[in-house]
Amino acid sequence: YPNPTQDWLHIHLEELSNNTSLEVYDVQGKLLESLALSDLEIQLDVSEYASGLYFIKLIGESNHTQIKKFIKI
Repeated sequence: YPNPTQDWLHIHLEELSNNTSLEVYDVQGKLLESLALSDLEIQLDVSEYASGLYFIKLIGESNHTQIKKFIKI
């Protein structure tokens, strides 16, 4: 939240494993950011991103993945 956003995207995870990571992709599939996570609460600065649609890929244990989308305005 918030979605859409202008500056910061706040992400709350339900659980966190030792190898949880987050990747941000643009609509063309270009990897913009990759982070190893160590906390259930993440604040992602998206202020430098161009306006548009983006995808967040959360990768957990056993390569379990979730993909979420957000809009930068």
